[in-house]
Amino acid sequence: MTDRSVQRSSGSLWLQGAIVTAFFSALMIRQSLQHGRLALPPTFDDVSYLNQGGYYLSIFDTQGFTGLFDTYLAGPPHAPISTGAAFAGLALFGVHDWIGAVTNAVILLFFSRLFLTVARDLTIAQSTLLLSALWCGPYIGMTLIWFRPDMLAALLVAIGTVYIVTRTDWVANRRAQIIGGIFCGLSLWGKPTIFPLTLALYGIAVLLISLTAAFKREYKAILYSAIVVFGLAITISLPYYAFSLDSVVSYIYAVVLGSQADIWVHPLPLAETLNFYLTGYYGKISIGWWVYGAPVVALLAFIVLWIGADITALRRALLVVALVLIAYVAVTIPTFKGPHGFPFAAALLVSTALAATVIARSLPRIYSTAFCALVLAVSLWQFQWEFTMSHAYVTTAQANTRHALVDKMTEIIGDNVDDQTILFSTSSNYSNFLTLEFNYRQKGLPLPRWTVPQLSADFDEHEREIQKADIVVAYTPDFTDVIPNLPTASAAFRRRFVDAVKQSGLFSDPALIPDAAFGGGILIFKRIGVRSPNPTI
Repeated sequence: MTDRSVQRSSGSLWLQGAIVTAFFSALMIRQSLQHGRLALPPTFDDVSYLNQGGYYLSIFDTQGFTGLFDTYLAGPPHAPISTGAAFAGLALFGVHDWIGAVTNAVILLFFSRLFLTVARDLTIAQSTLLLSALWCGPYIGMTLIWFRPDMLAALLVAIGTVYIVTRTDWVANRRAQIIGGIFCGLSLWGKPTIFPLTLALYGIAVLLISLTAAFKREYKAILYSAIVVFGLAITISLPYYAFSLDSVVSYIYAVVLGSQADIWVHPLPLAETLNFYLTGYYGKISIGWWVYGAPVVALLAFIVLWIGADITALRRALLVVALVLIAYVAVTIPTFKGPHGFPFAAALLVSTALAATVIARSLPRIYSTAFCALVLAVSLWQFQWEFTMSHAYVTTAQANTRHALVDKMTEIIGDNVDDQTILFSTSSNYSNFLTLEFNYRQKGLPLPRWTVPQLSADFDEHEREIQKADIVVAYTPDFTDVIPNLPTASAAFRRRFVDAVKQSGLFSDPALIPDAAFGGGILIFKRIGVRSPNPTI
């Protein structure tokens, strides 16, 4: 069996984690810059967090720490950890398309180090093989390249809840309760708009680990442990939710039940619902073939624990399985589906990594090393570059056409945009208002004001916005690079919108930017003369 008496220093673990993280990050970022997501202009939702970080950085540059604090209090960001990461990355490295991925790599170093802490009694070769296998899985690649809070927040939820259900003597272990509370508080910061799911999963974890104490009728100890966990979590997250709870709840209601529900909530057939986070789109990009490999690793871990007659470890392993299954049910039942369901994928990843270390730890060294190598081989076999899992290999010519559209839009709109309002009729994938804003930031140009009623199907509202606009950006009916699920995306709507702009008589003939790759084009209308401060229809 692996010699557990050899414990390596913290510095060697950091160095090991840094080498593995740097190697795989450089490999994936380089490929993505040439043929993947990073080869294209930054787009939803990544670019919104990058721009928000840029906004806070501009406040910091002009008003210092006081202005930064006042701006936060006036309206905390939608995703504070992502905005903070963007702020730090932009402040240290400047405005670049790759800044989100590099910042994510730094954050993922801490997760790599955390795994090595769990596997520190394995040899360097064994733990490196297992950590490399994790990096070759789709979840880590997606977390690296995408710049959004969903994946990192889900990892925090998964690590925190799995940590809780694997503790020994939970109700008496105050240190474990404090660590669980810290993870819960950080998870609440990670993605505030899934805070009900976050609290529910942590509540389930505390309930599962407290079952033994409940059978012993230690109800007071159970209550105290819950108070420690959630009291500390609330304390940690209070600086955010004290100023933004109303807006977070309003956002959740609008998206799930309110005005935006028709856009984002789509009931699916039963089979598609059950497979959505397994073999469906979001399962494919987050779990991949490990949806089949994870149960095999879990079964082997159970066999190892059964042979070793470790009843306590077997019970904890059953709690981990129960937690993963409950996470799957929790994200599968709601009809509102998307990346906010990643806590299940993250829980599956974390539990599989933990099971792999259990197996490796129980075997003689040569067999343990062979097992770790086999896990890496399986992970290499299923490996795909992040963007090709759900899209297509991006050629340099294709990427250049997307950048050319944004650069041409910037050139035509110009840098004399002070006090001007630019109206976008709908949103495209790579030539939308946020991508254009990021391009303005890269070039150091002053930022215009945007009006984007893209979520509204009320055409009267669009006509009112036309009257107020100085510049209108519209897409021809045959332009294909639009976000299709928006109520303003249809060819009929776009045709009607273009006609309304022309018939208003307020704008000169539009400049046409043709899309050489996919057809159609972008129309940019500029107002004739000076806009009235109080336009009426």
